[in-house]
Amino acid sequence: MTWIVKLGSLDWKEIEKNINSLNARRGIANIIFPIKINQKLGSIVGHILGDGSIDKKYQQVFFSNSDKTLLKEFESSMKEIFGIEPRIWMQNKPEFGNTSWDKRLKSIRELKDGRNGALFYPTICGLILNDIFDDFSIGRDKRITKEMLNTDKEFKAGLIRAFYDDESSVGNKNIRVFQDRKEILETFRKLLSEFSITASSVKSYKKRDIDRYYFDIFRKSNIRIFEKEIGFTSPKKNDKLNEIINRKPHGNDR
Repeated sequence: MTWIVKLGSLDWKEIEKNINSLNARRGIANIIFPIKINQKLGSIVGHILGDGSIDKKYQQVFFSNSDKTLLKEFESSMKEIFGIEPRIWMQNKPEFGNTSWDKRLKSIRELKDGRNGALFYPTICGLILNDIFDDFSIGRDKRITKEMLNTDKEFKAGLIRAFYDDESSVGNKNIRVFQDRKEILETFRKLLSEFSITASSVKSYKKRDIDRYYFDIFRKSNIRIFEKEIGFTSPKKNDKLNEIINRKPHGNDR
């Protein structure tokens, strides 16, 4: 937290012992220090790498999805770690290349089916997250940093789970994850190998004249490990995952 330490002569460890809450632009962030590098924090970071961001100009945290379960997961994790409620907005019916907001909601429960909801958090949250993980998300520029790679498997499981909830699809025999940044997918392949999950090589295709990348997890042996060690929060993806596992094997599908 060098941006706080610079304000005074105290060591950051000493500051952590004495801070009860921090002023946010809207409300109070009741953060419990020291911040634990755990599965919930991994989930927050994974969702930011997926369908979220940290604003480049104001460092505000943002997460958007149409799945209420994922929105509630993000809201709950942020509440536990940062002690602050989000501003919740509902997006208008989607139009390619255009994002506009219909109205502000009091709770995620008010979100209409088929619409994207968005959670907005104040600058203090983005500053802290980017300080812990070395500016991993600056607007559209996202990356997996050495600070993430040096965490334990609990954090990494939360990271992978959230990213896959946002960026993957589950087919009849495989789990496929997509991303515009090849280097991020290459790193996720390495993270999966730490859980003894073997994945295919990263491949590419064109979408609206832009290179997009993906890789697959095949074979029930790999998918079973994924289900046990990582899993999905998304009910739909979790159901499809169980269908693969429970389907009678044939050929090399083991």
